[in-house]
Amino acid sequence: MNILQVTSGYPPTYRSGGAARSAKDLSEGLVERGHSVTVYTTTLSENGENDIRQEEVINGVTVKRFRLLSQSLAYNQKMPMAPMMYNSIRKNRDEFDIAHIHEFRTIQALFLYHGSRELPYVLEPRGEVPINTKAMMKNAFDKVGGKSILRTSARIIAASNIEADQIKSHLTDQSNPEISLVPNGIDLEKHHYVEPDRDFQEKYGISDHDTNILFLSRLSKRKGLDVLLESYNEVYEEFEDPNLIIAGPDEGALASTNALVDELGLDEFVTITGPLYDTEKLMAYSTADLFVLPSTDKQESFGRVVLEALACGTPVVVTNVCGVGEWLQSEYVTVTPPRIDRMAEGLRTTLTKATHSDVKAELREDLAELSWSGVAKRTEDVYDEVLGGGSNR
Repeated sequence: MNILQVTSGYPPTYRSGGAARSAKDLSEGLVERGHSVTVYTTTLSENGENDIRQEEVINGVTVKRFRLLSQSLAYNQKMPMAPMMYNSIRKNRDEFDIAHIHEFRTIQALFLYHGSRELPYVLEPRGEVPINTKAMMKNAFDKVGGKSILRTSARIIAASNIEADQIKSHLTDQSNPEISLVPNGIDLEKHHYVEPDRDFQEKYGISDHDTNILFLSRLSKRKGLDVLLESYNEVYEEFEDPNLIIAGPDEGALASTNALVDELGLDEFVTITGPLYDTEKLMAYSTADLFVLPSTDKQESFGRVVLEALACGTPVVVTNVCGVGEWLQSEYVTVTPPRIDRMAEGLRTTLTKATHSDVKAELREDLAELSWSGVAKRTEDVYDEVLGGGSNR
């Protein structure tokens, strides 16, 4: 197949979020399966400069970057717009068998909808369908074209039943497209156990000789840090005062998290590191005896950090509002409601189960189906079904 992938950002930039990384990993997985893949993206960059290459081949994937109307608008307001992408979609649409858009409420999604015509496209909104924030802007977008993007997709991909239900709530027409379940993937070559070095341990006050519980994600209200701290407060004395490490960029919950740490008297046991990247991120996963994702609302349509932790050999406690839990069957994964008493029990149970040396090989083996090779195969099957059944337009 000749496949067109559309995304607002593509590595080496990750400013458009996880969609950029997922689009890259999926595209390369499809190339490995023998397909021709072209990515249409923008010149969105890490530093807001237009110094990024506009066309290149990366690991077999042809990447075409269209110049942004304004780097400032894209960089500061998170509104990337590359008008020439629309012209290229219209001009070249007959070269492709199918298109795949990795976002929902963006100008690039509108360009694909208006420019694709008879070219069938698969929509993977990656958790962007619910209207929980910025309701006025999202409702306005939906009136302009968002509902049409959903309705005329040849197929919609959801990462979990949780996300599928979110999407269905926005679909009211009898002719709505079918929804296929395809999980997010994990790169098992990049995510693996890394022995923490002394500099890392000294920098963050983390020791691999202690019992360490790790939260690593964005610090936002819906991530459930309050539930995690209250649960930790119930169990930490049972395990010789295990360290709780909170890592990630602040998205509005840092102040309240610090306040609750003070209120519970946990200053001695809680370390807040800020965001961790690359090797330091792997070291954090690897030094942890338990990883926790305590999200409290169903906007957490997947939660890929759980896969990253498991790939590093770390047992996990995750709430049942995270879609990733639907894909995991392991005695070292505890899925629990986002309640203090139930999460405390999950922490207690999982901390007594195993050490890295006992579980890391088994956990990685359990993730084989969720590797990008496996996800590419599932996505290929969706494309085949779409092309066999025709477009929804």
